[in-house]
Amino acid sequence: MALLSGCASGPEPVVQPARYVVAPAPAYPAASRRNQEQGTVTLRVQVRADESVGFVDVKTGSGFARLDAAAVEAVKRATFAAAKTKSGKSVDSVLVVPVAFKLD
Repeated sequence: MALLSGCASGPEPVVQPARYVVAPAPAYPAASRRNQEQGTVTLRVQVRADESVGFVDVKTGSGFARLDAAAVEAVKRATFAAAKTKSGKSVDSVLVVPVAFKLD
């Protein structure tokens, strides 16, 4: 879903969604490892036109606050490519990103 500014002829559709360039692995909290906490956190992430990360919200939590916080911190360190319109203009957009925590 793109967040586009309106113009006289309406917003230009996004033809290339934002995407990860570098997705750092989240740090698994030590207390979560000891307590054998696992789960998937689903985040809403704003990728700005300048490719910086805007807001990061927990859409669906894992059930463990430590894992949710670790997922947010990892995504804040990620590198993204911005969404592009047909004319090649970079635009703000929002991605839904799952982050899984699984013990081996």
